[in-house]
Amino acid sequence: MQVSVIVTAHGRRRYLPHALRSLEAQTLPRDRFEVIVVKNFEDRESDEIIRRNGWKNIVTDVVPLGGKIAIGLEEAKGDIITFLEDDDMYREDRLSYIYRAFASLRDVVYFHNEQVIINEEGKVISGKSQFPAVKARRDFVLSSSLLSKVDERLGVCYYQLLPLLREFCSYPPHFNNSSIAVRRELLDKEKLKPMEGPGFDHMLFALALRPRDERSVLYLTGEPLTYYRVHGNSFSAKAYGKIKASHFKDPRLVERMMWLLKVNRGVSCVAEELPEGCKCNNYELSATLVRLEALYLPTRLARELSQSLVLRPSELLKYLRCGLVNSALSKERSVTSLVIREARSLMYTTLPYVLAFIDRIAPHGSDVPLRLRMMLEAVRARLGARLRLSR
Repeated sequence: MQVSVIVTAHGRRRYLPHALRSLEAQTLPRDRFEVIVVKNFEDRESDEIIRRNGWKNIVTDVVPLGGKIAIGLEEAKGDIITFLEDDDMYREDRLSYIYRAFASLRDVVYFHNEQVIINEEGKVISGKSQFPAVKARRDFVLSSSLLSKVDERLGVCYYQLLPLLREFCSYPPHFNNSSIAVRRELLDKEKLKPMEGPGFDHMLFALALRPRDERSVLYLTGEPLTYYRVHGNSFSAKAYGKIKASHFKDPRLVERMMWLLKVNRGVSCVAEELPEGCKCNNYELSATLVRLEALYLPTRLARELSQSLVLRPSELLKYLRCGLVNSALSKERSVTSLVIREARSLMYTTLPYVLAFIDRIAPHGSDVPLRLRMMLEAVRARLGARLRLSR
């Protein structure tokens, strides 16, 4: 058995040597893993590390992360495929851990480990997790067939309600590309090619829920085997950025909107991959929330896209219905709390209709829609935070 590590980089030279040196430091014997680096640039320091280790060095103009992964798969010979983004690093025993997990349990199709969060300089920001299973550094082996069951009467994906999965990660499952390893046969290159960074980890998880063999299992560990870097140019840093009044015409808002639209595309692709009959799932609900958040941003781009971002009546009804079903099933709630939650949800989803109406009637050069978005942003943020916390 061999492990193939596909390293991807696009335009960022600064961190790649650190990622490659973390591979040099791996305790797994060299004859049990290979490294394929797929990037869009040449760099003397990184290329020297690749050359002296005899690793594959591929330079390509392909932009999407999934496209780079597909190129790496063409060269990879390993039974197990794992990933490393240029700004992340591995703990020295990560590949050994993966090798043991797949060797000891032949039915494992998907592996994921916890991360340590580091800053631009590589210093640890946080080594702690909010999830009980991760705090205890426990390992879980979960049946893929069990996770992908669907309640036929309610149309809810059963895996969302599995207590063990809830202990391990947030809703919907939010994973990290550099912390994932999968069986080679799980990957569909054609489906992965168009995937951007946001949503790629979700797609891999969704593919693991539809295995060919019912005995297939997912291996989740709370052991922090990946160093996950958060910096100014990373998606994570942009995702957690704050919107202030002074950013009213800031181009960074447009950049954030584009990021949200990419996330929407990613989680929507995952929703399409879920088992038939899964009418209610948190990926689709998250895609809805992302569309609404993009619509509220005080940018002219949001105004131009408002007619397509606003939910159709059928989507609105489905969103409210699935939110109510998931809320009722996931936690014990009183009738009063459910009514309050649905009232908030209704307000959150209907306010964009006001925005869309204003966008349509306001003169083309008017800033009224943008100011209205600025006013509603505070309301949206409070409602959205409450809705996310209540899921």
